[in-house]
Amino acid sequence: MFFIAGGPGQAASAVAHHVLPGLARTRRTRDLIFVDLRGTGRSGALACQAGGGDLRTLFAAEIPVAELRACLTGYAADVRQYTTAHVVEDLEAVRRALGAPQVNVVGVSYGTRVALSWMRAHPRALRAAVLDSVAPPQMMLFGPFARDAQRAWTLLVRDCHADTDCRARFPGLPRALTAVLDELEARPRTVTVDHPVTGLPAQVSLTRAGVAMAVRGLLYSADLAALLPLALDQALAGDWRPLVAQTLALSEGAEDTTSLGLMLSTVCAEDVPRLSSPAGEDDDTFLGSAAVRWARSACAVWTHATVGPEVRAPVRSDVPTLLLSGEADPVTPPRWATLAAKTLSRHRHLVFTGQGHSVGRLGCAPRAVADFLASADPSAVRCARETTRPAFFLSPTGPKP
Repeated sequence: MFFIAGGPGQAASAVAHHVLPGLARTRRTRDLIFVDLRGTGRSGALACQAGGGDLRTLFAAEIPVAELRACLTGYAADVRQYTTAHVVEDLEAVRRALGAPQVNVVGVSYGTRVALSWMRAHPRALRAAVLDSVAPPQMMLFGPFARDAQRAWTLLVRDCHADTDCRARFPGLPRALTAVLDELEARPRTVTVDHPVTGLPAQVSLTRAGVAMAVRGLLYSADLAALLPLALDQALAGDWRPLVAQTLALSEGAEDTTSLGLMLSTVCAEDVPRLSSPAGEDDDTFLGSAAVRWARSACAVWTHATVGPEVRAPVRSDVPTLLLSGEADPVTPPRWATLAAKTLSRHRHLVFTGQGHSVGRLGCAPRAVADFLASADPSAVRCARETTRPAFFLSPTGPKP
């Protein structure tokens, strides 16, 4: 069984310890293969720390183009050779080198796009596929981010107000995010907070777009999203420490596992050139056009391949496929799995209530994945989907006992 990490740019070796518990049942009967895709981890990582590692730029909404140029000039590799088609052929080469007539695959996020593209390029190479948090080729990364993040926020507000304690503690939650962002739009600021790790005073620059992008990131995790009502409530009261601490934890985790250079090489070739103009179309979302502007400014600098429109075509396949989605995922909500499934003749789609991005380790998912890979029969999968959103934090000490 091949595991394909997300990103683009995430190293499978760097996240193996996170995903192995969810694959414990599968591991009893399958050899698990973790391949760092080219440009990630130990496969010649296109590392680039542009804007990273500094608390002052934690909420930066613009990528420093001078630092991107410095990363480009520091590579010995031709960054035009890093697309989904390239990594599919790399995986196929590993399969052949192992002497495996067929393999099973589990892909997460961008890894689902790789898995689907592998199905298309080598239809008989895969025995069965698990697609967790599906990003099909038809989805142009960055374009739908604002709409999908807004949906995740709306679900969070809905679930808080369906909870008696959360509704009583945060009656103004539906307006809290707008209030925070409007305040920063009118008056961007630099605040001093205690560094969450060192405890030393540190300055943090806050802008509307930067905080909006941070909130979107926190919605990926149902556990971090459970802290958001409290963090926004305290930010409105002038205490930015909870929001800073959560964002720093998320940011450092991403920097440790993901290659920015590989991500840009992929999305600048395959996604960003096809984005429609963002002018005004996302004005009614909290993120607005911030993500699209970030991607376009980066890709204006980054050298990348030119790919044809065929990479966006739906993947038609009879490979047995299990699709997993988190109901409240802000980046690959269930609609994208539903779209992918339209051209997969043998599939089942499970949606996990109240959960965010990457759900393969939650609830009944590990058993469902193991059973599916044992039988390669989507119709045989049984899963009660017994997940709920984590309890909301009502104070810094946690949820109500």
